[in-house]
Amino acid sequence: MKKGSQKRWQFARSGLGFLLVLILVLVLFSGSNALAQTDEAFMSDYVKGEVTNTFTGDISMSNKKYEEVLPLGYIWHEVIFNPNGGLWGEGDDEPMRIMFLHGHVLYAWVIEEPIRTGYIFKGWHALQGLTTITDSEKWIVESSKVFHALWEYGTPPDIHEITFNLNDGQVPSLGYGPIVYNFPHGQVLWDNIFAINRDGYALMGWCLVGDGTSLVSLSGWIVEGPQTFYAIWVPGHEIIFNTNGGLWWYGHDVSRVYMFPHGQYLSWNAHPLMRTDYIFMGWCLVGDGTLPVSLSEWIIEGPQTFFAMWERDGNSACENTNLALGATMTASSAQGVRTADRANNGIRSGAATDSWSATGIGQEWLMVDFGEQLNFNHIKIYQGGNRIANYRFEYSNDGVNWTIFHFGNRIMEATPVYYEFATSTRIQAQFVRLLSENSFGVLPIVVFEFEIYYMP
Repeated sequence: MKKGSQKRWQFARSGLGFLLVLILVLVLFSGSNALAQTDEAFMSDYVKGEVTNTFTGDISMSNKKYEEVLPLGYIWHEVIFNPNGGLWGEGDDEPMRIMFLHGHVLYAWVIEEPIRTGYIFKGWHALQGLTTITDSEKWIVESSKVFHALWEYGTPPDIHEITFNLNDGQVPSLGYGPIVYNFPHGQVLWDNIFAINRDGYALMGWCLVGDGTSLVSLSGWIVEGPQTFYAIWVPGHEIIFNTNGGLWWYGHDVSRVYMFPHGQYLSWNAHPLMRTDYIFMGWCLVGDGTLPVSLSEWIIEGPQTFFAMWERDGNSACENTNLALGATMTASSAQGVRTADRANNGIRSGAATDSWSATGIGQEWLMVDFGEQLNFNHIKIYQGGNRIANYRFEYSNDGVNWTIFHFGNRIMEATPVYYEFATSTRIQAQFVRLLSENSFGVLPIVVFEFEIYYMP
């Protein structure tokens, strides 16, 4: 073989080898990602437009499964349920798209169960990640995902007609009834199958006879044949539960309204509440967190609104979270461009445009308004000239009545140039101020930065 031909053959062999290796890698990659690609292909077919996890505005969805505005400031994920050859109750075979709040715990019974002739529904399965949702297996919503119905060959159970006679009550979306559902043989029923109300009355439960006798509990009732349940009503009062800035576990912030029987203790298993950077502390009678009450000891004698009580979660704040940053700053006086708002802009340089200076050498003060009650226990004052004398730190919830929590003769700079005060006592207040009775010297006091922290 000629030398030139040999080189060409070596080049060809090396090219073929590279091509074979590349094909092998692609095959392995496609095999290892087949499940993921299946889901991705499905997403491209049914998700119209880009799926965004965090929504910052009103959402107008075309899918009839949900049409609502999602509360701002929370992370939402779109979860798609493919009936996979089955049908929803109204005969629709299109995938169901639902928005869930991040962290929501999802079981199979939360989602409408599809039906398919000749098959038994066994739950939901995500090809990507091999995640399964059944009545006993849960999935915590932390991302967008597509689930497909799991089917098993077999004869579906007999279907029984269950009728709910509302006895002058109504279901908002369905009217005055009666309401009829078809349940499979052996299905275990649950309370609150649907929302039902009647003006001036509270639902006491259900019975098997229209005259109110044979009281039964829906929860745990096993469907073994056709059955009619009759609603039982007694006079009641409207009780409102206001989230007061929080969200219910399913992501809504609207108040929940219930009718409870007159003269009874308020027995209500409150749905979990959540609020970013806050801890739920119970219920009270006033929106500002005052007049706390125990629901289990409350006797219903008339309409009442309860407000959720919240306390700032100290664990969400750390040394790097300056609570004063961005808060409203005011002062007794200000010299030129050295206004109060210059003392909480996050810059400690001491420049004229980044510090506050009083105009006189007598009593002066600098105040922080958080806009709400916050926990704190740590103060840092960056100042110039060691002029703050006969001072005190005070807090208030109305800006009028003040409580002293620290005082001294003179603030001396440490290294670096700031004064630091900390207490093991957690203080909760809306207003915090530094008050100096006089300046040490002939020049007004100057504060570069007023910083406040909560360090658990």
